[in-house]
Amino acid sequence: MFNFRISVISVVAMVALTANAWAGPKDDVAFLPSDTQLFFQLDFEGLKKTPIFREMVSKNPMYVSGLAEVKKMTGIDLNTDVKTVTMGLLKSNSPDAVIVIIDAPLKVDSPAMKEAGIEKRTIAGKTYYRVGSSKDGAVANFKGRTLLTQEKRIREILTGKSGLPKGLAKLAAERNPKAQLWVFGTPPERAMQGAPFRPENVYGAIDVSTGMNIILAADTTPEFASQAMAEFTREKSKLTGNPQLKAMGLSAMVEKVKLTSKGKRITLSLSLNAAEMNQVTSIIKMMMMAQGSAGPNSPMPMAPPKMPVPPPTGTTIQKKSPKTP
Repeated sequence: MFNFRISVISVVAMVALTANAWAGPKDDVAFLPSDTQLFFQLDFEGLKKTPIFREMVSKNPMYVSGLAEVKKMTGIDLNTDVKTVTMGLLKSNSPDAVIVIIDAPLKVDSPAMKEAGIEKRTIAGKTYYRVGSSKDGAVANFKGRTLLTQEKRIREILTGKSGLPKGLAKLAAERNPKAQLWVFGTPPERAMQGAPFRPENVYGAIDVSTGMNIILAADTTPEFASQAMAEFTREKSKLTGNPQLKAMGLSAMVEKVKLTSKGKRITLSLSLNAAEMNQVTSIIKMMMMAQGSAGPNSPMPMAPPKMPVPPPTGTTIQKKSPKTP
C-alpha cells in the first residue's frame, strides 16, 4: 500500500498511544464502511484532560516530536484540531483493508500529499484524491473529517453507502461514555492466523479520567473460557506473591485484576482509584528517572530506589556469611 497512508497511521497511532456539542466518537461511527469488522476509537480531547496525560504524556519528547511530525506531514495539529481518531479493520484478506478517520480536514497542499503524488477524482459531485503509485489508496475531506482508506471504500462513503452492521453498531452505541479509548467488533481472519479460534463481539474500554478503569470482554468458546480462568488464577497467584511487586506496592493492585466467565463470554477488568493510580504513576516516574540516571543502555530497574523487599510476617532476617553464594 502507498507509503503516505502507512506513515500517517503510524505517527497518529504513536501520538495517540503515548498520549459534547462537538462531533464525538459516536458520530464518527457513521463514516465507517459497512464491512468494518473491528474498530478502535480514541477520544483525544477527553484524554488530554486526564491527569495521566498531563503528567506522563504532554511533555514527553516522543509526544512533542510526534505532534510536529503529523503537522508537517498533513497540516493537522493534533493538539488543537483533533478531538477523535477512529481506525477500522475491514473484511478482506488484504492487509491494506484499513480506514483511518480524523475529525479534522487534511491539508491537500501539505508536503506529505505533494510528495506522495495525488490525483483528483470526483464521485456524485464530491472530491477525493487517489494517493500513491499503487492507485489503490485514497483520501478525502468529507464533512470536516479526513478519510484515509482504499479508493472503493472512499467512493462508498461519499455516496452514502457506509454504516456499520446492526450488531456492531449496537455494541458501539452501548459503550461506556466516560472512557477515552474503545475497541469493538471481531478481529478479521487475516489478523488471527495461527490462533486456535477467533474471538467475537469484542468490547473494550479504558477510562483514565479519575484513576483507571479497564474492561475487555469477548465471546470465545466454553472450553477456552474454562482454561483461561484456570490459567489466570495460577498466574495471578504467582504475581501477588512476587517480592518485587510487593516492594513496589503493586501486589494489592494485581489483586484487583479480575477475570470472569459466563458460558463462552469472558471479561477482564481492572479498577484503580485516584490514589492507586497516583501510586502507579509515581512508580513509573521513579523507574524512568532511575533509567535515565543509569544511561540509555542500562537495564530497567525492577524496583524503585529505597524500597527494599519486606520479609514475610513472622520471619526472622538472618545475615548471610560472606561465603554464601
